[in-house]
Amino acid sequence: MSNILQSKVNAKDWHQLRQNKLKGSVDALLHTEALLTPQEQADLYAAGFSIHYVMKSVLSGQVFDITRLEEIAQLPFVTKIELSQPMLEESL
Repeated sequence: MSNILQSKVNAKDWHQLRQNKLKGSVDALLHTEALLTPQEQADLYAAGFSIHYVMKSVLSGQVFDITRLEEIAQLPFVTKIELSQPMLEESL
């Protein structure tokens, strides 16, 4: 895993990635530099991210496979990646 990926995820996500605790597809939020162009949307899909919802420069969606997260992080317009975390039962 690269320094680029490490710089775009939080410490908790980085730890889980380094420990190989995440498998398969995962929901995520992405922050981008600006509103995406159609080409950037296509680039995200090609890198392994399906967009569900867009609000300005924040996107919710799904990483097809966690092994492709590095490809998404390499895209220059992606500035931050936050992986979905399960809710704790105490908070329900």
